[in-house]
Amino acid sequence: MGFKNIVSLGFLAVAGAFAISACSSNVESNPSADPTVTDENSETAGDEEAMKKAGMYSCKNDNDCVAVDEGGCCQHGKLVAVNKHYTKAYEKAHGCNVNPRPMCPLYLILDTRVAQCNWGKSKCEMVRPEDIACGGHTIHRPHGCPDGYTCKFPEFAADVPGVCEKN
Repeated sequence: MGFKNIVSLGFLAVAGAFAISACSSNVESNPSADPTVTDENSETAGDEEAMKKAGMYSCKNDNDCVAVDEGGCCQHGKLVAVNKHYTKAYEKAHGCNVNPRPMCPLYLILDTRVAQCNWGKSKCEMVRPEDIACGGHTIHRPHGCPDGYTCKFPEFAADVPGVCEKN
């Protein structure tokens, strides 16, 4: 291996490490850099932001939740569950604001999880289809299985939720 190849590999390793560290860092905007936030109303703005964040993930049933890309500078396919009315707000809060944009690793995750409402927490979360307790008689409207899955119930149990199995 020649000197140029060694230098090229070294450069690629350093650039890759920089890209990974840039993608894993928190890139949320700094509220103190926002010209609309002043010292007098910064506490109020924080309360509004906390309320918006709480609403961003809140739900009452599964129809309130949708899966969106996790965001950040490097799009890698991982999904997060948010309230369907806050998708634009989530994208804005979790977008890439680093300039110039970093080099990103070339991989893609096939995230097969689905967005579902956790009724105990009243919060949207991502759930593997195999972990969904579907059907049955529950206090809340029962969870359903995503496309490509069927709800299978225990043979001799009555009124208990089943599990989603791939067709």
